[in-house]
Amino acid sequence: MKMSRKALTAMIAASIAATALPAAAMANNLSNTLTSSAGSAANSAEPQTGAQTAVPTAAPETGAQAAASAPAVQAEPSPESMFSYRAIAGTVDITGFNIPDGQTADVVIPNTIGGKTVERLKNFNGSGFDCMPGADKVTSLDTSLCTGLAIDWYAFDSCTALKSVDLSGCDSVGSDAFYRTGITGSVDLSNCRYVGKYAFDRCTGITGYVNLSQCTSVGNYAFSGCTGITKVTWPTDKMTTIPERCFSRCTSLTTFNSDTESVCNLKGITSVGESAFKGCTGISKVTWPIDKMKTIPEGCFSQCQSLKTFNSDTEGVCNLTGI
Repeated sequence: MKMSRKALTAMIAASIAATALPAAAMANNLSNTLTSSAGSAANSAEPQTGAQTAVPTAAPETGAQAAASAPAVQAEPSPESMFSYRAIAGTVDITGFNIPDGQTADVVIPNTIGGKTVERLKNFNGSGFDCMPGADKVTSLDTSLCTGLAIDWYAFDSCTALKSVDLSGCDSVGSDAFYRTGITGSVDLSNCRYVGKYAFDRCTGITGYVNLSQCTSVGNYAFSGCTGITKVTWPTDKMTTIPERCFSRCTSLTTFNSDTESVCNLKGITSVGESAFKGCTGISKVTWPIDKMKTIPEGCFSQCQSLKTFNSDTEGVCNLTGI
């Protein structure tokens, strides 16, 4: 039953007299009670709980979330004084690295030198077998500022000091360009159209996924002996031939052109070179296009100890019908 404001005031006054509260407290008590009563009378709905009335606040970002939402930091180009170069018309060829004896350096290739686009890392060391001058002192190479950079043959051949590369700005990697270097971790070739023969041969420190989706040409032995590569994407719409020994001794390679782990999918391929997958001990299943290839090349899957299923949906079956 609702009480009138007058009756409620009288009741509170009587209570005050009985308890003999100090005057200030009495006034405060009376004011609070009246306000509360008036609010209740004006609103017949249930009062909201603290959880209902609390203003929601965004949870603080974790370190990983903050890093993911932060804009990418662009690499700073190395100073022009670090490079020997020559200008040709509107472009520049870098011909060497000016790194003092006894020192090493992380190198970020600039997009331009003297206002001209850097087009190539050019190796003038004759017939090859020698790296570019100063390349043996480079510990990391970053091409991310470039667009369509060409890396010449033997440019970093046997440069074991080179541990890290960002090749996202590369259009082509020449023959033997990184042969037997000390590169570790993944290599981004997603923008590369050409990979020469022996380009990464014996780079045992390269690991993970190799994306060749933009390539139109890959040479013999290009990734031979890259024991840490686990997965390869091969563009069958651009290249239908897998060169000789291209992935031989890639002992960690389990997945080729497939979303299914441990499957080597050769659909769309019309020619495979000798020993192309020799020693790929991680491959357990091969899909072979018998409509395009009636012969399995010599040594193609030799020393592939884990290979159990060939051209069959049944585990452990080698189906050579049509070969």
